[in-house]
Amino acid sequence: MMTREQLIQKWLDHDLSKTEEEAFMQLDDYAELTKLSRAMKQVDVPPYDIDAQMASLQEAVKEQHVKTLNWKKILLPIAAILVICFGIFKFSNNQLTTVETIAAQKQTTELPDGSIVQLNANSEILFSQKNWKDNRNISLKGEAFFKVSKGEKFVVETSLGKVTVLGTQFNVQEREGVFEVFCFEGSVKVDFKGKSEVLKPGQLFSSETGLSFNSSFIDKTPTWINGKSTFKSKPYKYIIAEFERQYNLKINALNIDTSQLFTGSFPHENLEKALQAITMPLQINAKIIDSKTILLSSE
Repeated sequence: MMTREQLIQKWLDHDLSKTEEEAFMQLDDYAELTKLSRAMKQVDVPPYDIDAQMASLQEAVKEQHVKTLNWKKILLPIAAILVICFGIFKFSNNQLTTVETIAAQKQTTELPDGSIVQLNANSEILFSQKNWKDNRNISLKGEAFFKVSKGEKFVVETSLGKVTVLGTQFNVQEREGVFEVFCFEGSVKVDFKGKSEVLKPGQLFSSETGLSFNSSFIDKTPTWINGKSTFKSKPYKYIIAEFERQYNLKINALNIDTSQLFTGSFPHENLEKALQAITMPLQINAKIIDSKTILLSSE
């Protein structure tokens, strides 16, 4: 026959069999334990020394020579509460932190070491607060600009490639199957499909074209941070996708070759000017259907 303590421990470990679960539900304070567990999951619990607290409780019991069942009934729920608190704190301490943006939104986040990440629209970063100083790893979906504080190795991982730095400013983009890294300051190492490239200021790595140098490199940050998307010889479908992200709408392209290359830019805060910027150079007609839909055509 499994003891009360064993049932509670297995419940906390989510390891109850069907028979054990039925036995656990028959405990006198089953309702209080489950209610407490649900409540504790909704609060942040500060660090708690469960060993010290348990030792203190046990010492108090010994000093008073408490041997009755009533004291056991008092001590066990307290112990269960401490175990729950410890479990929740341990879980939350290992949780990953997620920062994400939606369409037409940008966001700046400061990391635990003072590094800065600026997220473009429809982007997401994922990192662990625990041991951040010694393990500066970030997972990225979308596009972000990084200002990295000096310290241990800093790694940005995407589904397509990885960027490693020691202290620099760079932009990483992973969209529509294209992986691009642009170095603004310092140097970065890019790992892509088993090969590595070291980028210096003004250099761009693209999964489509490889390593290149921007001879007109002037800016210290990506233009999207200042409210403008800029492209150089990019397929038109790429421009459409970025336009949709920045204005949170849908573009329907009729009779348009979306593989044709586009060089130019569009602002993020003026829809009419932005439309003119991406259509006039290619002699494309644009019609705003409603606040969420735009029609592009070649006629």
